[in-house]
Amino acid sequence: AIEATRRAAENFKTYCSILAIVGVELERDAEEFMREIVSRDPDTGQPLVINIYVVNEDFETCDFSQFPWETGGDADWFVTDFEAHSGYCSAQAGDIGDSESTYLELITETAGNVSFWYKISSEEGFDYLCFYIDGHGLDCWSGEIDWTHATYPIHPGTHTLRWEYSKDSSESSGYDTA
Repeated sequence: AIEATRRAAENFKTYCSILAIVGVELERDAEEFMREIVSRDPDTGQPLVINIYVVNEDFETCDFSQFPWETGGDADWFVTDFEAHSGYCSAQAGDIGDSESTYLELITETAGNVSFWYKISSEEGFDYLCFYIDGHGLDCWSGEIDWTHATYPIHPGTHTLRWEYSKDSSESSGYDTA
């Protein structure tokens, strides 16, 4: 068990310490547990250094300059000071018409959990904000949803994170955006 713990600690240190975890909220219990099992090298008794990077995109630059964001579709997403979750700014879906879509995408090296807040004001059951990891749809939301927190597990590696807002061919409701 001690040898397995030592190997796990070394693997964690080697493979995870250099990875950026985008929008992750590490639970205190999990973080404390990791510190306990890797806090000292079982052979030397020396403390092990663990670098856990929690990277948050809060859009407080009020633009997309903090990360290499890509936006497109029928209109580009933009950063706005209208309806920010916290602070001053948030990302908002581009202004699209019927049968159109707009996306915000980030290709990043990550591991652990991807966590974000979303808010949507759209025609329920017809106009959707959807979230994808590597092209796989994980969730879609529509209707009037106030700020809600979402978290998805993700394995180590390079991943494409995508938020896409799309409208059906008729009708609008609410602010018609995400």
